[in-house]
Amino acid sequence: MAAVLEGETMEFLQSNIAVVAAVVVGTVSGAAFLLSRPSSTPTPATSNRAPVAQGDTSGSTEKKKKKKKRKTKANKEAQEGAAKSESDGGDVESDGDDLPDPLAAAASKGASKKKAKKTGAAPSAAAQKTKAGKQAPEVVEAAAPAPAAAAPARIKDDEGAWETAKPAKKKNAAKKPEAKAAAKAVAAAAAGPGETNSVKSKVEVPSKLLGVLIGPGGETLHKLQDATGTKINTPNKGDSTGPTSLCWVEGPSDGVATCVRAIKDLTTKGYSSITHPNSTEGSVQMWPLYFPILIGKEGAGIRRLQDAFGIKVVMPEKRFQTDNKPAYVKLVGSKSSVDKAKAEIKQMMRCYYFPSLSPELTHVELDLGDGQLRDLIGHRGMTIKSIQGDTRCKIHTPRPNALVQKVVVVGTPADIARAQKQIDRAIERASENREARYNERFDDYADDYSDDEAW
Repeated sequence: MAAVLEGETMEFLQSNIAVVAAVVVGTVSGAAFLLSRPSSTPTPATSNRAPVAQGDTSGSTEKKKKKKKRKTKANKEAQEGAAKSESDGGDVESDGDDLPDPLAAAASKGASKKKAKKTGAAPSAAAQKTKAGKQAPEVVEAAAPAPAAAAPARIKDDEGAWETAKPAKKKNAAKKPEAKAAAKAVAAAAAGPGETNSVKSKVEVPSKLLGVLIGPGGETLHKLQDATGTKINTPNKGDSTGPTSLCWVEGPSDGVATCVRAIKDLTTKGYSSITHPNSTEGSVQMWPLYFPILIGKEGAGIRRLQDAFGIKVVMPEKRFQTDNKPAYVKLVGSKSSVDKAKAEIKQMMRCYYFPSLSPELTHVELDLGDGQLRDLIGHRGMTIKSIQGDTRCKIHTPRPNALVQKVVVVGTPADIARAQKQIDRAIERASENREARYNERFDDYADDYSDDEAW
């Protein structure tokens, strides 16, 4: 019985040796392929394994040797199995259809996989088929992973320890002044010969000072334009309704900046380096009670002073023209002219007129008491107004903050003489009237007293 079973087993093995050999070879090749693939999951380090120094490479070399031995052994076993199957399969007859040589297919499949792994080529169409002849699912090639960032270099310090080397920083080339100058030169050259970069700037001017900016007949405006090479556009006469007006200055950048600065000086100080070249500035402290004399009727006093001494008179703003404190009047011109104008203004504050500008006039000072001063003024100022109208003189009475605390009479000598007579007569008449009223009241009192005594 045992002999019969043994014979049947041997007969089965001989008839199916090709299939068995193919299964064995496939299993060995698959195991070799799995062993040759690098593991995607890092093997955790055991606690009893000694740490490997960074500078020591003996551990990694030993692993490579072991891996190489396993691959060599697996390849050798596969080759031996293939050779044995070829030698035994020649005497085996097939029962029907010719079956494909599984050993050759397995060998070619392993060789193609090794070649594809080494060269990085895609697997062949035959390698994608299974044993049953069915088409394997289509393999989609994954995109190549982005290259990993290079690890920082490690160097040894003086004591032999490893440390990470710091990457060298790239120095940004700073722009040199020569480069900027060259860029400006290129821009100027691109503009062409005779062409300049024109700019436009605006400046706000108080509407009431537009006349100062324009000047008599446009003289000041033309002087500013000619000196700076610019064009000044001012609003029309009916357009400047607000407190300030907008003016535009157009031309070269340097000329526009100079012109704008001159306009601001002209409207704030009353002069500029263009309209009043080589000039100095002086000032006179003055109480507002003298402003009407300085300005004159419709500005005639200032114009006469400016024309006589060749200066520019700048009055303080109205917010500084209060009765409780003095203000400063600015004088602009040459030093000698400014000094002469200052002396003239100081003299005016003592005699209430400009002596050098009105040589036909003179003045006298009258020292009157409080009673006499009241007699000169009269009831509601009627007496002093009558004298000024008859003699064409100006009579100035003492006022707070005045430099001279006397009555000053200004006029021609003949007019002053007549004014003095009228002043004396007015004071005398007022005194007589006062005495008469006193005597009249005394008589009335005496009469009343005598009547009471008789009773």
